[in-house]
Amino acid sequence: MKKYISTLFLLIGTLVLFAQEINIVPKPTSVNFENGDFVIKETLGYQIYGIQIDSIKIGLEQLKEEFQNNFNIDITEKKQPKIFIGIADNDVQFEKICLKNNLLENDDLGNQGYELKISSKQIIIAANSSQGLFYGIQSLKQIIRGAENRQLKCMIIHDVPAFKYRGVMDDISRGPVPSPEFLKYQIRRASELKINLFTYYIEHVVETEKHPEFAPANGAISIEEWTKLSEYASNYHIQLVGSFQSLGHFEKILSHPKFSHLGATSRMLNPGTPESLAFLNDIYSEMAPAFSSPFFNIHCDETWDLGRGKTKALADSIGISRLYSNHINGISELLTKQNKTMLMWGDITLSHPEIFNQIPKKTILLTWEYGDLDSFADFIDPIKNSGFDFMVCPGVLNSNRLYPDMNMAVNNIRKFIAEGCQKGAIGVLNTVWDDGGRPSFNRDWYGIAYGADQSWNPGNRTITDFDQCFSKGVYGDYSLALPKTIHKLMELTEISATQELNSQIFWNTIIPERGESISFKMNDWQTVFEISEKADSILQTNQLKNYSDELQYTSFVISQYKYLAEVRMKLLIAANKYSEASTIQFENRVESEKLLSETLVLVQECQKQFATITNNFEKLWKLENREYWLNYATDPYKNILLDYSDLENSLNDAITIFKQNKSIPYPKDIRLDIKETEGNYFQYWLLCGPFPIKNEIGPLPDFLETMGGEAGARPIPGFSFKTEDNVEFFWTKYASPVNSQINLKTIYEKNTTVVSYAYCTIESDKTQKVTATFGSNDGIKIYCNGEETFSVREKRDLIIDENSCILNLQPGKNHILLKVDNWKGGWGFSFRLPKQKIRHHKHKYKIIGNELNIL
Repeated sequence: MKKYISTLFLLIGTLVLFAQEINIVPKPTSVNFENGDFVIKETLGYQIYGIQIDSIKIGLEQLKEEFQNNFNIDITEKKQPKIFIGIADNDVQFEKICLKNNLLENDDLGNQGYELKISSKQIIIAANSSQGLFYGIQSLKQIIRGAENRQLKCMIIHDVPAFKYRGVMDDISRGPVPSPEFLKYQIRRASELKINLFTYYIEHVVETEKHPEFAPANGAISIEEWTKLSEYASNYHIQLVGSFQSLGHFEKILSHPKFSHLGATSRMLNPGTPESLAFLNDIYSEMAPAFSSPFFNIHCDETWDLGRGKTKALADSIGISRLYSNHINGISELLTKQNKTMLMWGDITLSHPEIFNQIPKKTILLTWEYGDLDSFADFIDPIKNSGFDFMVCPGVLNSNRLYPDMNMAVNNIRKFIAEGCQKGAIGVLNTVWDDGGRPSFNRDWYGIAYGADQSWNPGNRTITDFDQCFSKGVYGDYSLALPKTIHKLMELTEISATQELNSQIFWNTIIPERGESISFKMNDWQTVFEISEKADSILQTNQLKNYSDELQYTSFVISQYKYLAEVRMKLLIAANKYSEASTIQFENRVESEKLLSETLVLVQECQKQFATITNNFEKLWKLENREYWLNYATDPYKNILLDYSDLENSLNDAITIFKQNKSIPYPKDIRLDIKETEGNYFQYWLLCGPFPIKNEIGPLPDFLETMGGEAGARPIPGFSFKTEDNVEFFWTKYASPVNSQINLKTIYEKNTTVVSYAYCTIESDKTQKVTATFGSNDGIKIYCNGEETFSVREKRDLIIDENSCILNLQPGKNHILLKVDNWKGGWGFSFRLPKQKIRHHKHKYKIIGNELNIL
């Protein structure tokens, strides 16, 4: 019986040990818990073995700070220490200590691995290098933050990264440029997560001696500053990777008159020309030495203009692939002289696989994709099979969003990295893009930390476990308030109004122009408000000990969503009150005056709420960024505040008129003609036009004939073509600020006797017939997959949902083309699928189900 009882207690003890948490990000590759605790006493000593103390000075200072902040004790160097830190190969005494404690039994630590043992009597950190010791200290710091009752659980950690290179890229060329202080903050925070590469996406925000003209005032980072930052990062075992966009996305530099001659088009450098390569050589010769990494990223992605403009004749002669590879080979020679290995994005080589045999094999390809895919083979296998080293590049999905879509980011990061590890990637570069020009980096740390976690130890952690360690180990917060808040906010991605957390919704028109009317779909906004309220309540429960300033960025986003919900509710009520006051103004003076007063109060409440958001945006911007771009970033805020001021003044004028016993203005005349709608309209399109027309009635020409005709048009953003009379037209992305219609008259300067095209795609999971409802001013023709499904050519006003037609959808992507003409006056259209639930990414729509409530 005693034997069985002993076995039972042993089993229970083992289960308890397995159930214990290890609050470390990234998750160690091996953790074995042992019985007992290391109790934090009033005094603790440490000793360093086999390495100069200056080599781990920063890590040691961090450890001292952690003990002070969490336990209010100072640790000092002592001859009889409790904390042992060292390199066994360099010190016989430390080697004996390690062997006695069963450490360093496996010879696989390399330069970045470490072992950490916590016993009831001592703490030992062993590694083969200062970098390994630094990482061991980072793990001990997080254990300390998660400790309870001044006790550290006894354990042995054996930890080696899966990838040699674990990096982060921050886009600093779309608006926000980090301040010198924040650049260093990024380095410190990243190093704690054992990230060892950091790079920045640079188009024009670098100030060189040879070409200072293209650098924006108050927004460029000098070569001297890059050099100092690189030295700073090296102290934290991070290599700073040089970067300069070297082909596409060159429009900022080419817009300067001194450099415009270098362009093949307005947005692409002329590839491979002596002038282009000479210019790049000037840049590389200054930039390359400033960065500590042996790598240099030339980007060269999304070169949609190859074969166009000045490159057309040469592309017709040698082909686009050779045109591209000649440029890459020229750059490779330049960077070889600078002792740098070339990194470049892999999208063009994947589109033109013959390039694999035309560029140097020493090139490291960066393969990128940011979606939640079941397989990333299309983005990995061709590169791997061609014999190139490569890194996988997932993303935190920051662009054009009020907050990153962490659900998609987590799945993208986990799956892409796992498949990359399986197929031999040499590293990971987790990307943070800032399209839209207003994102803040401090809202991205969850995705950055998750990327660091998966880069070190792919796939071996549930999101629940990660949340625990992220909150406790990084922030010292047992409440898990931040990850819980993030997950609550992610519920907004499931709501039609706030899907993808797209930032465009924040700029959608809520106050119509004078003489115009708008409509809101209110179905979703009560839910948005409830989610925001709940997220705010969760965030308030936080007990963060570290990095608590970051909470204000998430709090700001919550305030944005609360405002978006409340302003629609309040303005709709205000519009109804004003309409009622207008109706009864001479029948019931007392009630009418009361309604007008209430209308004004509602508008002022919205105005005050938005002013607070505007001020907070500016404050948060300045905490991270330089002043550069702030005026541009705040222009839309200022415009909306002007709209509020105008509406408030109009209401005050209306009240004055009312008191003079005169008829108050129509709702349209004071910008309060606001109604509720049930429709989800297509607001995002690719547009092309305007094309001039001569006849009021009758058939119109096919203006797309030179790009395959209207029936065959399959445009992409930025695609251009020339008509038969040699006039060039572009397909451009457009997002309507108004829910229910696309107002073409406000888009095009030439807006009479004209035609414009609008294009989108609709993804369907099956063959089906769906009803589309639409209206137009004037005529409209609709194609679905090249088939004409509706046509009307007449002068008329836009009536939302006036017409309908059947779209024959096929499984997969379906192509929708609208041709809208105008003689004079108003010009625009509306379009929706009233019986389907729709989600979209820009102009790419997807049917996800059927609407339950149909008008």
